[in-house]
Amino acid sequence: MKTTLYCLLLVWTTGFVGGAVAGEPKDHFGQPDKIIVEIAPQTTPGGWELGVYLENDEPLAAITVPLLFGDRVGQFHLDSVVFTNTRTHYFGLRTTNSYDTVNSVLIGLLYTLGGDELPLEPGTGPVAWVYLTSRQTPPQSAKPPRIDSTFFPPFNTLELVTPSAVPIRPIFKTVIVEKLSAWDKGGKATSAKPRVQP
Repeated sequence: MKTTLYCLLLVWTTGFVGGAVAGEPKDHFGQPDKIIVEIAPQTTPGGWELGVYLENDEPLAAITVPLLFGDRVGQFHLDSVVFTNTRTHYFGLRTTNSYDTVNSVLIGLLYTLGGDELPLEPGTGPVAWVYLTSRQTPPQSAKPPRIDSTFFPPFNTLELVTPSAVPIRPIFKTVIVEKLSAWDKGGKATSAKPRVQP
């Protein structure tokens, strides 16, 4: 199983972005898992924050979330991807590959690199925070970024992987909100004020 997960790491670090792709959900464990991206404005003009939330009902060993942001090349700049105060903060590998020239970022998460980390338990909550800045002028006129899943060749799609290396294709949804949902670290998302970028 670890050999399979290390192969995932190699794919993440060598991938590059391709065209947008949307596949049918595929989940053999209970209810279909979901990746829900909340999009909220920051207090800084032209700034946007994305909460990448995961709902899963089985343990997970790896997560890939390739995101496409904006309708035009260079419309938004990716400022940062943060894993503080998320369900995956303890993962052995948390990596991102970003391509501003094509408005995209690949988030790769692997629970262990051979240490004592445990797979992600079933639950609901954020796995990453993404911060964007609009390049439109003036920034106050910027519309919310359009967010979609995409494909990074050679193999990176929106996918979850169980500890036994079974792939899951989750449902992907986006929603524009005034404030990101808070996370009570008990597996529930509740409405609250926006996070402050670290």
